[in-house]
Amino acid sequence: MLFALAAALSACVPPTATFDPQLYDSAPIARLNAPVTAALDRPLVLDGSASYDPDGDGMTWNWRIHQSPPDSALPPNPFLANGDRNAEVTSFVPDVLGRYTVALTVGAANLESDSTYAVVEVVPDGTVPTADAGPDKGALEGIEVCLDGTNSWDPLGVPLSHSWSLASRPDDSGLTTTDLDASDQSEVCFVPDAAGVFTLSLSVAAGPRIGIPDYVDIVVQSTNQPPTALGEVLNANSCDYLQFDGTGSTDPDGDALTYRWSLLLAPPGSIAPLGEDAFDDPSAAAPSLYADVEGEFIVELLVFDGESWSPPSLIEVSTSLKEVNAAPVIEHQGDIYFANTPSPCNASCPPVQALLDASGTVDPDGDLLSVGWEVVSGDANIEDQEGLTTQLTISGLQGSCLSGVPTSETVTVRVTATDCSGDVDSGEIVVLYECGVGL
Repeated sequence: MLFALAAALSACVPPTATFDPQLYDSAPIARLNAPVTAALDRPLVLDGSASYDPDGDGMTWNWRIHQSPPDSALPPNPFLANGDRNAEVTSFVPDVLGRYTVALTVGAANLESDSTYAVVEVVPDGTVPTADAGPDKGALEGIEVCLDGTNSWDPLGVPLSHSWSLASRPDDSGLTTTDLDASDQSEVCFVPDAAGVFTLSLSVAAGPRIGIPDYVDIVVQSTNQPPTALGEVLNANSCDYLQFDGTGSTDPDGDALTYRWSLLLAPPGSIAPLGEDAFDDPSAAAPSLYADVEGEFIVELLVFDGESWSPPSLIEVSTSLKEVNAAPVIEHQGDIYFANTPSPCNASCPPVQALLDASGTVDPDGDLLSVGWEVVSGDANIEDQEGLTTQLTISGLQGSCLSGVPTSETVTVRVTATDCSGDVDSGEIVVLYECGVGL
């Protein structure tokens, strides 16, 4: 009876609970870091150190080659680190070119992660890096523009060095490669100095391996403001020559101007050629034109600031030939005297120079004048034979020791003014140079 009761009581005691940690633990997470490309016959490093276990349990690593090229002869366990596949960071040596897929599984507390994969392309060792200078772009003259070469890459993952250069530029640009800012960096900047297309070249190198350059075009628009031409005629009634002046032309940017004069219309019977050939110098600021008949002449002036031409300035001139002409009138400074007392008395006197000035010469009709100089007598040289002024040089003299009888040189210079009708006036200037005692 007691035995039966004990048995009955023992049957009512609940069984002891058992604890299964896998019901409450989380599986680890595998993370794999591998290069995109690798070289043949060199260790390919695989890094699983980013893997983790949410519960902080200790982990194990299990590497494997998931797929290899068909002609690969890798052994089942090709991994080098620690002699096996169970290492946080490991490596293997690819034996053929092609695509390798590597898998990593990590374990912790008897739980195992899902596999993670990485694809690595094994390329020839001679593979060169690829330069990428970025897309073509537009810019404005005088405004800094920057280019980005950070998308350049090396198949073997070697860090790159960069080299930018200026391959071509507009004709009006004075830039060179030395004007590029940070030309040895991945990003480069410069300030375009002209409108047009600038082409920059980017070369990259991975150690001794240098890739093919890549080129980028920068199309630069001008910020230049065009100039304004202003031409006028100075002496429409003077002889047969018309004198024009374009110096009133302006440029908003202060650029230097060049000129282009053209004859658009000549009166009937004129043999003056149309176009630029009608002028003595069509690129001068103040050229002249020969008006051979009476009537209306129409002249065009254009100015250029180095980038843009101005709108045309049109000048209409009605001419009538002169019937009576007044000759020019010469005005000069008069005769000149030089004296020198050498010591000792027989020493030489140095050469002397005299400024000859006929700037007071006028023409009563306001005609264009040409002024010429010539040495009529004496030993001397004239610097400029044409113009309102010139310089005369008399050679040095040997001194005289006779009192009151110096060595001397007398030079006579003639100055002649001719107006556009051919009438002339002339005058003479006497220059006396004496060297000796008793002067």
